[in-house]
Amino acid sequence: MRLFENLNVDFTGKRRVGYMISGTLLVLSVLSLFTRGIEFGIDFSGGMEFVIEGTGDYAATAVRDDLSGPLGSTPEVKTFGDSALLIRTLGGADLNSVQETIVNTMQMNRPDLTLDVVKRDTVSARFAEDLLWGALQAVIGSLIVIFIYILVRFSNWKYSLGAPTWLAEAVALASHAPRDAQPPPYQWRRRCRFLLTRPRSRTR
Repeated sequence: MRLFENLNVDFTGKRRVGYMISGTLLVLSVLSLFTRGIEFGIDFSGGMEFVIEGTGDYAATAVRDDLSGPLGSTPEVKTFGDSALLIRTLGGADLNSVQETIVNTMQMNRPDLTLDVVKRDTVSARFAEDLLWGALQAVIGSLIVIFIYILVRFSNWKYSLGAPTWLAEAVALASHAPRDAQPPPYQWRRRCRFLLTRPRSRTR
């Protein structure tokens, strides 16, 4: 494209400005990570999922809003098939009681519907820990592979260090999405121990 034919940007000359912006965002991200935490889905923190048929035109967004109060947290609600919804929520309560809460709440808001729970399942906390540990290993392993490849390809350790560092920074900037029910700030110590301690068993 001719728009970029004679483009000349002095990235090197503006590097100090970039360092300041990048460093500020990184510090804010780390502080947010330790104070607000990471929004883990039920695959990483354990929870329950239900498939409910007969929802008709009951929109997923409306179901999520209606269930946020009774469940104590905002569930994941997605369309499942033609006339069903997949509802995923965090654990901490009995499966039957959570199902009863979901069905009763939906039925109260939409008494014209006939709801039917066709599937329900749980993700255990132990399996969630194993999954999180595997994901952490994959991220660290990929950074190491990138470092080695760039080092061999360009024979310059500065290049090989810069790319994984930027990638790690990008992950840090994007890893603290807002969540509705944040854990207390003091739980950051338990969270760090959890990330650094390898699970001893791999049972579901």
